[in-house]
Amino acid sequence: MTPTRRAYPSVLYNGADISAYIDKYLESFQYTDPASGESDSLSLTLGNWDQIWLSGWFPDKGAALSANVHATDWNKPGDALKLACGTFTLDDISFSGIPDVITMGAVSAPANNAFKGTERTKTWEDVTIKQMASDIARRYGLSLVYDAPTIKIATVEQSGAADSTFLENICKEYGISLKVYSKKLVLFDREKYKAKGAVKTIDKGEML
Repeated sequence: MTPTRRAYPSVLYNGADISAYIDKYLESFQYTDPASGESDSLSLTLGNWDQIWLSGWFPDKGAALSANVHATDWNKPGDALKLACGTFTLDDISFSGIPDVITMGAVSAPANNAFKGTERTKTWEDVTIKQMASDIARRYGLSLVYDAPTIKIATVEQSGAADSTFLENICKEYGISLKVYSKKLVLFDREKYKAKGAVKTIDKGEML
């Protein structure tokens, strides 16, 4: 008998593997990975018929979630595939009913809301985009991944703009894409990556 394809997530909550605990409650799992300009996002919808998520298992806003998507017997019997979704900050918790469910939303942006919310004024002089990105990444405890040309700027004013908005606007001006992934600030050459060959082509029939 041919094994049945199966896809399922594994989830860590503040470093603890909770996959086995949420398995019977899981109703949907959604991972969104925009190319640039927006944070990656994660959404979990869980059944709450026994009200456990309103009592001892109530999640903490700001908690760290890490997730992987696993697929078994997908391309052929016996294979095991894994997609690492990265690390996220839980920023939205909502309940609805009937039926009773909890939805947890998380984003890849730093837990420190200052990255998007705190307006700063600063004059950057004789600096590269990589240097600006490095300074900003360090401020929020992010590591920097930079795969773009060296671009030097004589002077630019950050005038009452949050670091995320300021850096994103600079990147757009010079054709660089920006995103936050798994505690990393990633900047890459948009056209260079567009020119790369496809890693895989997915046929519609493979999704059935």
